Amino acid sequence: MSLRTRINCYTAWVNFRLLEYDVNLNNVISDILQGSNLKLLVNSMVGYPPKRLASLDDLTQNQVITRVEWAVKELKSINVIPAKSEIDGRLFAMRSSDQIFNLLGLLVQHDIQFLWDRQEFLRLRDNNKLCEVPLKWVPDQVPTRTLKANPTTQIDEDDAMLMGFGNTVAAQHSVEYEPIPEDFERYSGQQICLNYKPVQKRMKKRLSPEKAMLEILQGQFNCTEEGKALGRIVRDRSRHSIKSLRDMTNSQAFCALINTFIPDTFSNEILLRDRWAFNLALKTFEKMTHLQSPVTAEDLSNYDNQCFCAYLCTFFMLMYKFKQCQSVVRRLGEVKMMIRRAELEIGKNPAPTVDEYGLPIKTPTSQPQNEAKSHWAHVLKSCQDELESLGKLYDVSWCENWVKHVGEVQNQTRQIIRNKMKDRFDVIIVPQNMSVSELVTSLNLNLSITKCHGFAQLYSKELVAVDKKIVVRNHKTGEFLDDFSGSSKDDFSIRKFLGYNSGIMVEINPEKHPKYDIFVEVPTLSKMLRAGSEYLYMVFPGGMGLYENMLQKAVKNGEFEMVRKFVVFFNSNSYVNSRDPNTGSDRLSISPIMLFHFGERLVKVESLERSFIETPTAEIKPCIIIHYTDYERGCEGSTRVTMGMMHWEFFLALIDIEEHFPVNLGALQ
Repeated sequence: MSLRTRINCYTAWVNFRLLEYDVNLNNVISDILQGSNLKLLVNSMVGYPPKRLASLDDLTQNQVITRVEWAVKELKSINVIPAKSEIDGRLFAMRSSDQIFNLLGLLVQHDIQFLWDRQEFLRLRDNNKLCEVPLKWVPDQVPTRTLKANPTTQIDEDDAMLMGFGNTVAAQHSVEYEPIPEDFERYSGQQICLNYKPVQKRMKKRLSPEKAMLEILQGQFNCTEEGKALGRIVRDRSRHSIKSLRDMTNSQAFCALINTFIPDTFSNEILLRDRWAFNLALKTFEKMTHLQSPVTAEDLSNYDNQCFCAYLCTFFMLMYKFKQCQSVVRRLGEVKMMIRRAELEIGKNPAPTVDEYGLPIKTPTSQPQNEAKSHWAHVLKSCQDELESLGKLYDVSWCENWVKHVGEVQNQTRQIIRNKMKDRFDVIIVPQNMSVSELVTSLNLNLSITKCHGFAQLYSKELVAVDKKIVVRNHKTGEFLDDFSGSSKDDFSIRKFLGYNSGIMVEINPEKHPKYDIFVEVPTLSKMLRAGSEYLYMVFPGGMGLYENMLQKAVKNGEFEMVRKFVVFFNSNSYVNSRDPNTGSDRLSISPIMLFHFGERLVKVESLERSFIETPTAEIKPCIIIHYTDYERGCEGSTRVTMGMMHWEFFLALIDIEEHFPVNLGALQ
């Protein structure tokens, strides 16, 4: 575990805690004692500004030590950290990494317990219930502080000298308070959240941070089908797909975790299990939540329990907050729709009470009508009250803006993936003199597409064998050219492009090609790379052929969720103007999606039509009329499908897609 990893993970957590103050740290060790950063951090943990803490700038070393000790005492007095915790104020003030990480680890442990207590509530799918208690990690209930009966304890100068190695300022009176009762609710609605936790879990002893975080992870993954199926890409299939926190140190698991909160952000069937995808997932999360974080894929791959817990705690705090904001927006929509309906029901014209001659009409239904209007009046009043309550509990416009922002970031991420699919390659700056094997291991590179081979930049003339692949990068446009990935026409030769014979070993001198960077395949992992040089490897194959084959296979195997994700991903606006260089198609040919099994035959859907069907019991049910082409029999036909026919599960997934995209499925060909 490197010091850099710990610094980055704890910096991310502190930045999350300081979000509401609009303060960001670059390095938690060097920045925590600058300005009012320590005061703001303590404030966010206890819920009120500590009276004796202020800016630490322009203070002597002894004064900084004293204020660090005050901060620790304040955290202990409010039960944020255990009373028996030992933090050396002198070493902390000297920016000792061990002491700083010790304190931050205790604070993270407090936040993980906060999450564990509320996890069942935060996973609710009912928008109304989830909006009942706003998620706030800064306490809003300040306890009444009572002085101890004998609060003054004298510390003589000799003891102070021993404790502080010369710190005579400690010879003073200390003020002590009675401990806060354990059952004191520091957060509004705390008991409402705890009521959703099973009784047996409430009676449990407090779990370690690692076990608590693992339980939160498993619970979140089990909320979605994608999360439940994650066992295919981690160690084994079991009741819980994530067996340990270490299983989260790969891109596919982290992308799947983001998808449990914001569906269809990533498609693991398309992305390579690689550092590039991991970094993209991390940056996407940080953009969505406005978090400034230095954490990279390399940090999380260098697994450490404490650091990983700190980053996952940050992730869940912010994503659960977003989920609640999203529920607020959805609930507002539901309530407004109910208000409109109630107003329509109340505003309906009453039935006539007299006929054309002025004689009274007997209306046996008048009482039910009055009862109905009374019911809708009650509904209207309840909805208006709920609307007012939501407005008091939440900043509605802020919630709406956040939901909109996340949607924009999701589209930006798809565009980034599209651009990288076009580029195909990722470039690594070699950090120091090292072998290819050391580089691949340290950065967790995936060279599977090129059969464990990457490409090293050519800086001097070199003999290149016939069987070695070559990649050229245009200085001006940054475009990559090659003749093996499938991104170019079949008759294109990169050697001929550079002016060399393609059938023999040639000597390539990069100085003769000033407009291009030339990368040559490195067939061995033992080759040494010099510091500052560029190493190239493939993260996406060229062309769309691979994805079309995956789609066709998914259709035949009935992998409906995979097909749906492909359609959502490739039907986004980011892909409308894409073009496959081999086929010339404007987008991925998703005609295989329109195939489904009809008996023993495979037919192609041409169009869909919504209709109704009368069952033998005279019951009217909605149905879909499918117009199809049967290529095996050489004819066209149509059939009606009701929603209850389970052997049409795959087709029903297509219906859901049609609901998502206001286009005819036949137009997707």
